[in-house]
Amino acid sequence: MKSTIRSAFGLLVVLVLVTSACGSDDDSSSVEEPAATVTDDTTASGDGEPDLSAYGTDRPESYVGGEVFDAMIFLTYPEEMAACTSETLLSSSTEEELLAAGIEAIQEAAVEAARACGADEEAMDSLRSTLQRSELNSDEES
Repeated sequence: MKSTIRSAFGLLVVLVLVTSACGSDDDSSSVEEPAATVTDDTTASGDGEPDLSAYGTDRPESYVGGEVFDAMIFLTYPEEMAACTSETLLSSSTEEELLAAGIEAIQEAAVEAARACGADEEAMDSLRSTLQRSELNSDEES
Protein backbone atom coordinates (compact mmCIF):
# COMPACT_ATOMS: atom_id res chain seq x y z
CA MET A 1 0.00 0.00 0.00
CA LYS A 2 2.81 2.41 0.94
CA SER A 3 4.66 1.80 -2.34
CA THR A 4 1.42 2.35 -4.29
CA ILE A 5 0.86 5.66 -2.51
CA ARG A 6 4.48 6.72 -3.11
CA SER A 7 4.18 5.71 -6.79
CA ALA A 8 0.98 7.70 -7.15
CA PHE A 9 2.62 10.66 -5.45
CA GLY A 10 5.61 10.34 -7.78
CA LEU A 11 3.33 10.38 -10.80
CA LEU A 12 1.57 13.47 -9.49
CA VAL A 13 4.87 15.20 -8.96
CA VAL A 14 5.93 14.44 -12.55
CA LEU A 15 2.67 15.94 -13.73
CA VAL A 16 3.42 19.02 -11.67
CA LEU A 17 6.78 19.47 -13.34
CA VAL A 18 5.29 19.04 -16.79
CA THR A 19 2.52 21.49 -15.94
CA SER A 20 5.02 23.98 -14.52
CA ALA A 21 7.22 23.69 -17.59
CA CYS A 22 4.27 24.23 -19.94
CA GLY A 23 2.69 27.01 -17.92
CA SER A 24 -0.22 26.81 -15.57
CA ASP A 25 -3.62 28.43 -15.43
CA ASP A 26 -3.56 28.18 -11.63
CA ASP A 27 -4.25 31.61 -10.12
CA SER A 28 -2.21 31.39 -6.95
CA SER A 29 -2.22 35.18 -6.58
CA SER A 30 -5.64 35.03 -4.89
CA VAL A 31 -4.48 32.64 -2.18
CA GLU A 32 -4.79 34.02 1.35
CA GLU A 33 -1.75 34.01 3.57
CA PRO A 34 -1.95 31.71 6.62
CA ALA A 35 -2.52 33.36 9.96
CA ALA A 36 0.56 31.82 11.56
CA THR A 37 4.03 33.19 10.91
CA VAL A 38 6.79 30.65 10.60
CA THR A 39 10.02 31.41 12.41
CA ASP A 40 13.23 29.51 12.84
CA ASP A 41 15.85 30.18 15.49
CA THR A 42 18.42 27.58 14.34
CA THR A 43 21.07 29.61 12.55
CA ALA A 44 24.63 28.80 11.69
CA SER A 45 25.86 32.37 12.12
CA GLY A 46 24.67 35.93 12.40
CA ASP A 47 23.82 36.06 8.68
CA GLY A 48 20.32 34.62 9.24
CA GLU A 49 20.97 31.44 7.28
CA PRO A 50 19.72 28.29 9.06
CA ASP A 51 22.09 25.56 10.14
CA LEU A 52 20.51 22.77 8.09
CA SER A 53 22.72 20.10 9.65
CA ALA A 54 20.74 20.55 12.88
CA TYR A 55 17.64 19.07 11.21
CA GLY A 56 19.05 15.76 10.04
CA THR A 57 17.90 13.87 6.95
CA ASP A 58 15.00 11.74 8.18
CA ARG A 59 11.54 12.00 6.65
CA PRO A 60 9.07 13.16 9.30
CA GLU A 61 6.50 10.60 10.40
CA SER A 62 3.70 13.17 10.49
CA TYR A 63 1.36 13.27 7.51
CA VAL A 64 1.74 16.95 6.56
CA GLY A 65 5.44 17.02 7.42
CA GLY A 66 6.07 13.90 5.36
CA GLU A 67 4.23 15.25 2.32
CA VAL A 68 6.11 18.55 2.49
CA PHE A 69 9.40 16.67 2.90
CA ASP A 70 8.58 14.52 -0.16
CA ALA A 71 7.70 17.60 -2.21
CA MET A 72 11.01 19.28 -1.32
CA ILE A 73 12.98 16.13 -2.17
CA PHE A 74 11.13 15.85 -5.48
CA LEU A 75 12.15 19.42 -6.26
CA THR A 76 15.78 18.27 -5.66
CA TYR A 77 16.38 20.12 -2.41
CA PRO A 78 18.76 18.44 0.06
CA GLU A 79 17.21 16.21 2.71
CA GLU A 80 18.40 18.61 5.42
CA MET A 81 16.47 21.49 3.83
CA ALA A 82 13.40 19.28 3.39
CA ALA A 83 13.57 18.30 7.07
CA CYS A 84 14.09 21.94 8.08
CA THR A 85 11.05 22.99 6.03
CA SER A 86 8.83 20.30 7.55
CA GLU A 87 9.96 21.02 11.10
CA THR A 88 9.65 24.79 10.66
CA LEU A 89 6.16 24.39 9.19
CA LEU A 90 4.97 22.32 12.14
CA SER A 91 6.63 24.55 14.73
CA SER A 92 4.03 27.28 14.34
CA SER A 93 0.86 25.28 13.65
CA THR A 94 -0.30 21.79 14.49
CA GLU A 95 -0.96 19.30 11.75
CA GLU A 96 -4.66 19.39 12.62
CA GLU A 97 -4.76 23.19 12.29
CA LEU A 98 -3.05 23.04 8.91
CA LEU A 99 -5.34 20.31 7.59
CA ALA A 100 -8.41 22.21 8.80
CA ALA A 101 -7.18 25.39 7.10
CA GLY A 102 -6.95 23.66 3.72
CA ILE A 103 -4.44 23.08 0.97
CA GLU A 104 -3.92 26.76 0.16
CA ALA A 105 -2.94 27.51 3.74
CA ILE A 106 -0.62 24.48 3.79
CA GLN A 107 0.99 25.61 0.53
CA GLU A 108 1.65 29.14 1.75
CA ALA A 109 2.87 28.01 5.18
CA ALA A 110 5.19 25.49 3.48
CA VAL A 111 6.53 28.21 1.17
CA GLU A 112 7.25 30.47 4.16
CA ALA A 113 8.94 27.57 5.96
CA ALA A 114 11.03 26.77 2.87
CA ARG A 115 12.09 30.42 2.60
CA ALA A 116 13.06 30.42 6.28
CA CYS A 117 15.23 27.37 5.58
CA GLY A 118 17.01 29.07 2.68
CA ALA A 119 15.12 27.73 -0.35
CA ASP A 120 15.45 29.86 -3.46
CA GLU A 121 12.50 32.03 -4.40
CA GLU A 122 12.31 30.69 -7.96
CA ALA A 123 11.13 27.26 -6.79
CA MET A 124 8.25 28.46 -4.62
CA ASP A 125 5.64 28.19 -7.40
CA SER A 126 6.83 24.64 -8.06
CA LEU A 127 6.47 23.83 -4.36
CA ARG A 128 2.91 25.20 -4.37
CA SER A 129 2.06 23.15 -7.47
CA THR A 130 3.62 19.99 -6.09
CA LEU A 131 1.66 20.27 -2.85
CA GLN A 132 -1.53 21.09 -4.80
CA ARG A 133 -1.21 17.72 -6.50
CA SER A 134 -0.18 15.77 -3.40
CA GLU A 135 -2.29 13.58 -1.16
CA LEU A 136 -2.87 16.61 1.06
CA ASN A 137 -5.26 17.99 -1.54
CA SER A 138 -7.05 14.66 -2.12
CA ASP A 139 -7.84 14.43 1.60
CA GLU A 140 -9.44 17.87 1.52
CA GLU A 141 -11.79 16.79 -1.30
CA SER A 142 -13.04 13.74 0.63
